Amino acid sequence: MRCGVRATSGLATLVNRIAASADEKLLATASEDGRVLVWDLQKLLSLRPKITAVLYAKEISRSQYILVTVEDPNADIVSVRIFVEPEFPGTVSLSPGASFDPKVAGKTQASFGFQVTVTRPQKVRLTLTVTDSLGLASEPKILEFSVH
Repeated sequence: MRCGVRATSGLATLVNRIAASADEKLLATASEDGRVLVWDLQKLLSLRPKITAVLYAKEISRSQYILVTVEDPNADIVSVRIFVEPEFPGTVSLSPGASFDPKVAGKTQASFGFQVTVTRPQKVRLTLTVTDSLGLASEPKILEFSVH
């Protein structure tokens, strides 16, 4: 099942039209090459990766390691994205960064981690998503903690 950009003989074909059925169970896409594909939305959404657990402290003094567990039916997670909402901009740093490859491709269940360092007392809110090679993203997971 493919969506968005399709490769045909090494050339990418862009989807230029999308329409949903009245009951929102089916999605049709039309590509520049004239091909029309019909997608079962329930099946497509069942292929999305899921964040199943996140281990972190609700209160920290300066930094913490956050452990994330995921499930992915396609075993093809390729990206983690973290959006930071600090009280004071520029005071939160993430390692390896706000977007990175968690190196879990090939596994239907896996864990990865990242480090958060905060330079001053504040409340921090992180929004975490994982995305697979089809571009399907998990439901966002919101993490909130205080730094004192």
